[in-house]
Amino acid sequence: MRTSDALWEVFKATGHFGAYLLYKDYTDWEQSDREQSSDACCGYLES
Repeated sequence: MRTSDALWEVFKATGHFGAYLLYKDYTDWEQSDREQSSDACCGYLES
């Protein structure tokens, strides 16, 4: 389970807005991390 998934579950259970904001931060971070690793992979294959 990713961190964002866990924070979403906390938000669903509690309705705490801070958990939602952390969820959004982590989804953004996880997305950028995937894009960076994808770019690194593709750059290696193109060389």
